[in-house]
Amino acid sequence: MTPQVSPERAIGCVLIALVLSCYGRVIYNGYIPLDDPNYLFLNEQIRQGLSLENIKWAFKSLTMSNWHPVTWISYFMDYEIYGMSPAGFHLTNLFLHAANTLLVFLFLRKATGKLWQSALVASIFGLHPIHVESVAWLSERKDVLSVFFGMISLSAYVDYSKNPSFGRYLLVSTSLILGLMSKPMLVTLPFLFLLLDYWPLQRFDKSNEKKTTFLHIILEKTPLIALSLLSSIITLIAQKAAMTSNLTENISIAYRVLNTGLSYITYLKKIFWPLDLAIFYPHPGMTLPAWKGIASILFLFLITLFVLKNYRKWPFAATGWIWFLGTLVPVIGIVQVGMQSMADRYVYLPAVGLYMAVVWSVSFFIKKYIKMKSISPLMISFLVILLSIATFKQLSHWKDGESVFRYALAVTEDNYLAHHALGKIEKNRGNFEKAAFHYNSALDLNPTFVALEHNKTGFKMAENGKFDQAVKEFSMALTINDHYANAHNNLAVVLARTGNFEKAAFHLKKAVQLDPGFKKAKMNLDNILKQKPDLK
Repeated sequence: MTPQVSPERAIGCVLIALVLSCYGRVIYNGYIPLDDPNYLFLNEQIRQGLSLENIKWAFKSLTMSNWHPVTWISYFMDYEIYGMSPAGFHLTNLFLHAANTLLVFLFLRKATGKLWQSALVASIFGLHPIHVESVAWLSERKDVLSVFFGMISLSAYVDYSKNPSFGRYLLVSTSLILGLMSKPMLVTLPFLFLLLDYWPLQRFDKSNEKKTTFLHIILEKTPLIALSLLSSIITLIAQKAAMTSNLTENISIAYRVLNTGLSYITYLKKIFWPLDLAIFYPHPGMTLPAWKGIASILFLFLITLFVLKNYRKWPFAATGWIWFLGTLVPVIGIVQVGMQSMADRYVYLPAVGLYMAVVWSVSFFIKKYIKMKSISPLMISFLVILLSIATFKQLSHWKDGESVFRYALAVTEDNYLAHHALGKIEKNRGNFEKAAFHYNSALDLNPTFVALEHNKTGFKMAENGKFDQAVKEFSMALTINDHYANAHNNLAVVLARTGNFEKAAFHLKKAVQLDPGFKKAKMNLDNILKQKPDLK
């Protein structure tokens, strides 16, 4: 007698097979010369592999403006297995994405009891081209790894809510901690637990035999919220300690709010119509037309008002929509970190809520008004094929640095970062005329960014003892922007190391004059003046 295979197991196998076949070409991709050098192939720490010393370093390090020791440890493990071959690192990202797709399915199946809706949401998640950035960019290991632990935590929470025990709560909190130590964006997870309490777990429903009080539900989240707060504090410290200043810090809070509204709408557009997906979307700053931001915020408000007004009738729509809105809050730009207006990688987890809201709403509509038992298999197959083709094509744009940045130039406007990256690529090839074109284009579009890049390069040169080159890079940064306090301080440090205390003191005084609150520059100046009081 042939043993029967359960539907869950069969669907799980199909989901993994779809993801692996669709994303399989990623293992032939190379490194991207944005963050990948600092994370991987120019990082001496990675080349030391997995060791007790390196694990200690991972927990102490705030490198790359983040505290994510679990992500670092995963890179160390990859190096032990694959060496510095990009194929090995890509393979791990691919396996994690396939595992995440399966975990999304199992979580929704367990939480809702619905088989085909859960399978469809997982299929969209696994095959949607907007998630290519999280999978194909090796620096975004933190995305796929954090969601791996996040989905385990969500699934464990479903078990805990149905049958509370210390062991289940420990699994929820442990996987949350591992997720936060992979990427701090998971700080919103306790908020998701609360959403799940409403639907589909219905822990507030009077008809639920295991109904519990609101106070108890909040109290059980308190330790988890504390973990998220701790992660947020560490992240703020890491970002404050970063040597690079925020290029968008002069944007008023009003324009940040306007960009937030427009970003949400753009995310929706790219999820429903995934074209022109780029590695970098320049922040519009104060050039953003106010009417666009206001119209976007109004549209979001109306959708939110509609789903909340009908939350009793369509609880899945309310939960999914608020999941999408809420989990994007840490990266939506009210507190601006980085130069981007938005990023495809940011919706890796938030999009699950939107997929869930749409799939359950469509299923509800079909059953009630079209009188069909479920969504047509033909419709599902057609959607899967379309997404697979789009993702397969999007992966081709991530083959290497040149392809990803040329595509970014083609689908975005005023992309100074892409120009600068292509300038580096052409310079390394010896194509100095083409390099000059891209460098000049970047300089025309955003001189502040180019100055920051010279400052970053100078900092790396100084770290490696290449002081003459470091001086050149810092000087270039100051030629572009003489009001760059950080570059003045960095140049002074290198000059002091080479014995040129007079010039060092001059640049430190300039740094303090430009930024009176610059403690590091003040300390460096005090140290020099103690050694050379005549320079006062």
